[in-house]
Amino acid sequence: MLMKKTVFLLCALVAVGLILSARAVDHKQMGQTVAKTDVEKLTERVDALQAKVKKLEERLDKLEKWKVDPVITIPPLASSPAPQTLAPNLNIDPNRPPNASGEMEFNGLKYYFVPLNSGQN
Repeated sequence: MLMKKTVFLLCALVAVGLILSARAVDHKQMGQTVAKTDVEKLTERVDALQAKVKKLEERLDKLEKWKVDPVITIPPLASSPAPQTLAPNLNIDPNRPPNASGEMEFNGLKYYFVPLNSGQN
């Protein structure tokens, strides 16, 4: 009877060992499958990004080819009249201050407000 129990126990141990090893192999293959699918997904994503970068670089090359320096033009003012020159007043006496509408002192110097029309001295 002891022999039967030993053989049975030995068979049971072998069976448990086979089950555990089969399970370990299955788990390892499952892990490799998951890792393989992740690698495949990442490879596809890298390929897509490389294609996108290539397309953007081609687009940038085209834009740089047609790049033109900006030219800024200022339109002339249509409503501004031509400047007029006034005839110099030759009757000015440098020793006499001009007929001033106002007198002002600024930083120790005297300034005069003089009318612009040439009819007054």
